[in-house]
Amino acid sequence: MQAPINWLSSGFTNSSGAILFVNDGLARKTAGTGASGFGQFQNNATGTVQAQSGVLSLFAPSGTTSTYAAGGTLNVSAGATLMLTGNGGTHIVNGLIAGAGAVGFFTSGGASGTANVNGAYTASGGLAVSGSGVVNLNAANAMNPIANGATAIRA
Repeated sequence: MQAPINWLSSGFTNSSGAILFVNDGLARKTAGTGASGFGQFQNNATGTVQAQSGVLSLFAPSGTTSTYAAGGTLNVSAGATLMLTGNGGTHIVNGLIAGAGAVGFFTSGGASGTANVNGAYTASGGLAVSGSGVVNLNAANAMNPIANGATAIRA
């Protein structure tokens, strides 16, 4: 993506409901300072997500689960932000979260979402958690953002 664009499940549906974006290769936001996003997202073991500029949001709509497999990577460049967001959905992160940019966990619409972080977290940018959701840091080494130089902010 080189400009703000959103592929959210409310705008992309099929006969069975929301469309699931499945990444086995590279999903990348490369330009623009605005926000771009994907609806329900699945990053497989061979998949890489790169937020190189602006804000890239990966959304978990109410009642759905967005998954990020072990072996896959979520990478955020300096000056960019990667948001795991939703309004009642769940994110399960078994892959690596890395890079020098900011990472955020955010719930919207008054609904309580959940993020379960099981994979390694080596991102060194800022960390923000806001809304009424819950972020579970499950593995012993899953997340130590402060040791990696990040500043944690609860909004």
